[in-house]
Amino acid sequence: MSMDFFRNKRNSFFTIAIFGFIILTFIFWGSFSKDPGSINVLTTVNGEEISYREFQRVLGRQLEVYGQLFGQGKKINKNLQDFIEKRVVSELVTRKVMSQKARALGIVVGKEDILRELEKIEAFQDPQLKRFSPRIYQLVLESNGMNPRSFEKSLEEEISAKRLSASLDNNIWATKAEKMDEEKVQNSRADIQTASFTTNSAAKSGKLKIDQNEEKDYFEKNAGQYLRAEKRILKIASLDNLRLSQGILVSEDEVKNYFDESVKGSTDKKWGQKRARAYHILFSEKSPSSLSKAKAVLNDLMQESRQENSQLESFFQQTATQKSEDYASAFNGGDLGYFNEEDMVGPFAKAVFNPKNSINKVIGPVETDFGYHLIYIKDRAGNEKSLRNRTGEIRFEIAKSKLKSNLEKIRKDLDSSVVGKADGETALKAMGFEIVETAPVDRSTKSRLIPFNVLQKSFAAPKGLWQEPENFEDNLYVYMVSQILEPESMSFEEARSQIREHILETKLETLIRSLQQEMNSGKLKWMDLKSYGAEIKTYPSVYLFQDNPIPELTKSDAILKALQSLTSKNSISAPLLNQGTWLLIRASNFDSKPDTKASKPEDTKEILTVKRTDVLESMVTQLIKEADIPKSFRDKYQL
Repeated sequence: MSMDFFRNKRNSFFTIAIFGFIILTFIFWGSFSKDPGSINVLTTVNGEEISYREFQRVLGRQLEVYGQLFGQGKKINKNLQDFIEKRVVSELVTRKVMSQKARALGIVVGKEDILRELEKIEAFQDPQLKRFSPRIYQLVLESNGMNPRSFEKSLEEEISAKRLSASLDNNIWATKAEKMDEEKVQNSRADIQTASFTTNSAAKSGKLKIDQNEEKDYFEKNAGQYLRAEKRILKIASLDNLRLSQGILVSEDEVKNYFDESVKGSTDKKWGQKRARAYHILFSEKSPSSLSKAKAVLNDLMQESRQENSQLESFFQQTATQKSEDYASAFNGGDLGYFNEEDMVGPFAKAVFNPKNSINKVIGPVETDFGYHLIYIKDRAGNEKSLRNRTGEIRFEIAKSKLKSNLEKIRKDLDSSVVGKADGETALKAMGFEIVETAPVDRSTKSRLIPFNVLQKSFAAPKGLWQEPENFEDNLYVYMVSQILEPESMSFEEARSQIREHILETKLETLIRSLQQEMNSGKLKWMDLKSYGAEIKTYPSVYLFQDNPIPELTKSDAILKALQSLTSKNSISAPLLNQGTWLLIRASNFDSKPDTKASKPEDTKEILTVKRTDVLESMVTQLIKEADIPKSFRDKYQL
């Protein structure tokens, strides 16, 4: 392999796509450039779906990033947008085929693996306790229009793909010649100076000026662009699956038939294990105040249990829905379903399976690594595979199947009698939906009545027609836009800060580009930039091909490309926008002499990474070529 091979491969898009977690890189981009409408699936790969919503989220984030790199924050042209869209599709298909290949090779990702990754994500951590918070996890996902199941499925695929790439490590090695070429690349270095400009620094220098007349002139010419947020009034119909499930009846004959057909001769290990079903209420912070909250709720539950006609189970479920911080079970009344001892953390399992703790009673608070739990034990079974011992779980499985069938029927009824119609309220109420009308809302409104995905879609929906149902936390929502309140124009004072910032940003960009041209022509010296508000910094002997050559600067592809494009003849970079700051980069004293020291272990690691990328690229190309992907989709995105 030549030195050029290492230069080209080191920062290839493929390397970045494969070794970066797509779902973690782009997950917190909270708005969509297009509304998916009724589309839920982008495409299928070997029978497995790729979510259209995830495609939109990744695409939106990359459009934003590329807009900064190539459009200086402005709208990018259609050719570049089409290129980015194809890249996003390629990334998602790549992840899918790699995760499928990983499964085929026996690479398994368990719930514990996913939990470990979740615990690493700073956005899901309690800022005070510095640990994973299920409550914050739920809120972050909801605010970004996601649900835990789809997020964790994407995360599972990411982990599988990463493990597959890691499994190649033991089969790839570096030759002596490759080590020498890599060493030459590693030792490409130069003295670097940066000049950074902000609108504030340029304005303070006196080189960037703006007056009120200029602001007013701009406002008069562009007043139509400055509008208050559009607001809408919605009708939200919601179906509580918990209440729906409580009305399902299972007969003794159904239980016996299920046992004879699906349990007695089954090889499923669960029918021969100790099993239990429980509801729980989680307080996720392990702190004195959290423990106090748990004890207060426990006291309310105990008071209910002492009532003459106590409805403790129902009361516990209602309390879990309102107060539990376990995102995955709270909406379902805290119901964890059936599980064995190994499925739960030690203290929780010990409490549930302890025969001294009675069925249909509340125990706790039980402390685990997740916080404090209040637990209602619904059922407990020994390891005997008998009808009597397994009746509870069989009833649970039958009820779950019936609930699924009921929901499928409700969806069909919605399609025939509600969706696309203006007069569906009577039908909705007959199906058990509760209907409320909201106050005026905009896209940023936060309300438990309105799931984020419903809110966002409602701003692309027509007025006066019931829209297709949406799932959120296993509940079903149908909505209608009852009123559209057109955006009102801002006053000059309301819009003034935006106007001023826009004018200054436009003037600053023009100024920076003018300064670069003057320096290239020799009319302006580098240090003269200080008089224009630039902050000059010097970084001696920077290794240009390191992953993060100037740690003080935000790591980005744009900075890496700018550094690696500099030569003795072209020593000043084009202006680039980085984190809201304009940068010019200058290089001098280039040196590419090989280091006389012996090859370091990290040099070999770099070579292996590049070679692994090449092997991965070949493997993924073949996997995509062989994958079952709809022809129209394959042709459209040139897969």
